[in-house]
Amino acid sequence: MDIKFDELKDALKSQEIKLDIISNNLSNVGTTGYKGNLVFVELMEIEGKQLSNVKVKLNFKEGAIERTDNPLDFAINGRGLFAVQTESGEEKYTRNGHFTVDSDGFLKTSDGYFVLGKGGPINVTIDGVKPGKVEVSQSGEIYVDGDYIDDFLIVDIDDYGLLEREANGYYVANNVDVVELENPIVTQGALESSNVNPIKEMINLITVQRYFESTQKALKSVDDQLKKAANNIGKYKT
Repeated sequence: MDIKFDELKDALKSQEIKLDIISNNLSNVGTTGYKGNLVFVELMEIEGKQLSNVKVKLNFKEGAIERTDNPLDFAINGRGLFAVQTESGEEKYTRNGHFTVDSDGFLKTSDGYFVLGKGGPINVTIDGVKPGKVEVSQSGEIYVDGDYIDDFLIVDIDDYGLLEREANGYYVANNVDVVELENPIVTQGALESSNVNPIKEMINLITVQRYFESTQKALKSVDDQLKKAANNIGKYKT
């Protein structure tokens, strides 16, 4: 009886983790460049008990590319990540190419991070005074009023699953080799949508909720049986 009780509690915990991840995926269906998480539950036998081992993997499958016609929106087709830099100089990476130009002419993310080119933070002013018309080639070359100024710094790693996810669609590469991507493909006036499939996630959510409820009922049944057995033992002792 104790073994079953432990197994049910473990199953309940694993379903709670799955529920949290599915809910988070669903909440980011409309987030630009968002990459959903995949959940795997493996059963392991430990001291004669069937216990769950929950594994979470970053799903870096490309989302749909949607036109916005905003000249400061950019989408990477295929592999690659935009390199950005925080005010403190830390380098991060993102698939969200929705950028703006600040008062000093620097191209920045929605969170105020500098967008990096191969030569450093990208500035789109003409002679350092007034922002010009920004045009970007498919290979990531940046032109301002027809003059070439830099290339987007677009990076790649062997396994995107090794990236550490941070808030607002940013990733950091701790102890991971980051290289400049050769032959990137960039679309101007477009953004990459979230790769979360809402219909699939809703089905997963319903499945987990049902399993969660049935496990709760089974857990309560085992608990009731244990209490009943304890009461009977008490009666026999008297």
